[in-house]
Amino acid sequence: MVHCNLVQEQILFLLDRLAAVRQIFSIEQNKMFSFQGKGTQSTRLTEHYKICQLSTGDLLRQETQDKNSADGQRIRKIMEAGGLVDDDIVMGLIDKNLNKPECSNGFLFDGFPRTIKQGEELEQLLASRQKRLDAVLEYAVCKRIIDLHTNRQFYFHV
Repeated sequence: MVHCNLVQEQILFLLDRLAAVRQIFSIEQNKMFSFQGKGTQSTRLTEHYKICQLSTGDLLRQETQDKNSADGQRIRKIMEAGGLVDDDIVMGLIDKNLNKPECSNGFLFDGFPRTIKQGEELEQLLASRQKRLDAVLEYAVCKRIIDLHTNRQFYFHV
C-alpha cells in the first residue's frame, strides 16, 4: 500500500472538511431522530457536497437487473448461491461508475473497500485517475430507548 505524508496545510484542509461534515450530521440528527442510518446521512452528504454515492450493494443489485449483462448474470448466480462476489467484479463496477458525470465532483463509498485487496486496488485506481481520498468516516449512532412503563433509558450503538 502507498502511504502519503500529509503536510500541515493538507491536514488543516481535512480537518475543515470533517468539521463541516460533523456540523451537517449534528444539524440533521437534531431534525429527525428516526432517520439516522448511514444511508440517510450518505444521501445528505452527497446532496450537500454535490457528489455521487457508490454503494457496492446497490451497484451489484443494479447490475443483476440488466438481463443482457454477462457480469449481471454471473453476479446473480453468485448472490443466489450465497457467495461473495469476486473483488475483480466489484472493482470493475467501481471503475465503471466513477466515469459517470455525477461523480466528477467527488464520491462517497458505502460498504467499500471491504478487503485489503480492494483497498490496495482502490489506491491504484484512484492514482491512475490522479485522485485521492480526502477523508474516511466511521459513522456510529447512539440510540436511546425509553421504557414507558419503568421510565428506564437504554442506550445502544447501531
